[in-house]
Amino acid sequence: MDINKLPQRQSDGTELIISILVRFPEVGTVSYMPEHNLFKYSFIIARPVAEEEGRRVREILHDSIDTYNAIEGRKIEHCKINIKRMDDVSVLELERDLSSLTREEISLTVSMVHDFFQDYLVKEENDFFLEEELAIQEELIEHMLENIKAGHQEKNIIAFREEGRVLVFNK
Repeated sequence: MDINKLPQRQSDGTELIISILVRFPEVGTVSYMPEHNLFKYSFIIARPVAEEEGRRVREILHDSIDTYNAIEGRKIEHCKINIKRMDDVSVLELERDLSSLTREEISLTVSMVHDFFQDYLVKEENDFFLEEELAIQEELIEHMLENIKAGHQEKNIIAFREEGRVLVFNK
């Protein structure tokens, strides 16, 4: 078999960010920055978030991430949570180090952000995915995170949703 005729395989980073966007319709954008060992994902809130509310949300999210990782015995190297307010929307960004990030933590933060902002959280409906397909996406996320942690260096990648599609770019 000629190896040059095999289809091009997507990178682990690309597969990871696609799987996250497919599994978590609440996530608006995902960035993978391997040179800094960072992963960033964001949520779009369809209203301005007041400064005090934003401070409280950031504090609760940060405390929850710290507590979860302490229980799991992991040390966090980097955790930055920011809320950017624009005219009629806000963007909540979570920036995490890849060495301590897990699929379970991503699920936890997505669930919490959903609870905080409920009807104002912009999300794409994924009713066409069966529960089994979502479970497969979770397994893929876990597998890709482990591969990336093993040291597979790649380029910076960003992905976002647009009109029902996931668009992926090298930065």
